[in-house]
Amino acid sequence: MTDRRSAVIGLVAIGAIAILRALVLFSPGAPSGVDGGNWLAFGTFDRPGMAYPPLVPVIFTALVAAVGAPVATAVAGAVATAAPAIAVLGVLTWARRPVAGILAALAAVALRATGEVAAWGGYPQPTATAAALVCLVALAAYLLGMSRVALATFAVSFAVVVATSHLVAVPTAGAIVLMLGGAVVVYRRRASRRIVAVAAFTLLPFAVLAPTYGALLSTLGGGGGVRVGPSDAERVLGPGWPLYLAVLVLVPLVLLLLGRRAWVASALSARDLVLVVAASAAATSWILACAISGEPRLVHDMGVLALFGVAASVPLVRAVVREERSRAGLAAVALAVVVILAATGLSAFPDQVAYYRILTRDRFSAIEWLAANAPAPSRSILVADLSGVSVGWWTEGVVGQEVLFASDLRWLRFTTERDRAKQANTLLYRSGFPGPGSATTIRDAGVRYVFLPSAGAFGVDPSRPPVGWRVMFAAGDAVVLAPAA
Repeated sequence: MTDRRSAVIGLVAIGAIAILRALVLFSPGAPSGVDGGNWLAFGTFDRPGMAYPPLVPVIFTALVAAVGAPVATAVAGAVATAAPAIAVLGVLTWARRPVAGILAALAAVALRATGEVAAWGGYPQPTATAAALVCLVALAAYLLGMSRVALATFAVSFAVVVATSHLVAVPTAGAIVLMLGGAVVVYRRRASRRIVAVAAFTLLPFAVLAPTYGALLSTLGGGGGVRVGPSDAERVLGPGWPLYLAVLVLVPLVLLLLGRRAWVASALSARDLVLVVAASAAATSWILACAISGEPRLVHDMGVLALFGVAASVPLVRAVVREERSRAGLAAVALAVVVILAATGLSAFPDQVAYYRILTRDRFSAIEWLAANAPAPSRSILVADLSGVSVGWWTEGVVGQEVLFASDLRWLRFTTERDRAKQANTLLYRSGFPGPGSATTIRDAGVRYVFLPSAGAFGVDPSRPPVGWRVMFAAGDAVVLAPAA
């Protein structure tokens, strides 16, 4: 079977799993996830004091305009889960390792870690991770003396990373620094032109988006005190999370082994060496970034990086294990692991989607009513949370203006956003709401409408509004109140 035919088979399999993801994500009448509203808001209007790389907000906003929010979240989630798998398949097919690419890609698209990101709506992260894999492989190829096409591929793919996710851009930049440092050690002055070219293309996208990254980098590792721990790794990667970590630690050691064992290096092709260099730099940089920043979301990338590292190390294993029976046994183990990862990831996905599905048809219809009847002044809408989870992002995205929304402050990173949430929390939970006195307090704060995604959580019966309040819209348990004149 040719490499091209194998790649087509792999793409079809990835597409089938992505479609299954989309079917689970789709719910008529309401979009899935939490963060989708944030991207829609970033792509719709300016939010003072808040900034984010523009690529996903712009594309997602256009998608919502074309097909509506419920379909858009299903499509975006499916594409985001497929992107890293396509990247893994592509670089391994380029290295003439299509079988390893297919296995690693199928595991990557079905991973529970990838599914969780799609479930909450974190589309930028896996998309940027896919571009980062292409970027690092292209850079390794260029530094190891391959064509200038590799430099162009590196420049474009790294620009995509920077324009998509700061969470991925930072460790990717770290991996680039590691690779350039290795080039200096190995080639010394002979690689000066290459290093200068790479450095220029690395700095350029950061320079273009300097205001955005100035605002974002100050929030890294903040997260209101949320830091990564073993419980996060187990929740995201499953009980076998130490194996992922072990792979990420061992892959760089493989590179050191190549440098000291000429007989092993001679058994590998130039493209095999490219993959090992890229996988080693990525593994080292992501571990360091996670340890230094304490950012829990970086754990979600480690599953894909570990699978890429294992696939990149296949030629080394074949060079060391020469007995055909042993090779066949290892191949059978690899196939079994892929099946287990795919089965557990896909079986966990419906629960992940249900956990992060904060909007129902009734709640989304209330948001649409607010969009059609929104007062002109910004922040004149007050939105309650759901057990600390913000519904305000979706409200802002659909309404097209800033609102006051209650939230657990741990999930908010920008100062202006946290200030608005503090004010909303005070108005909803320290004013005696929904008592009659709270109506005066909230009206004096400039609020025209109060959106309760769950009226029952506040003891409000939509058919009998509290004293001092009027019901402007009600659907199921969702209600929009207005202070009585």
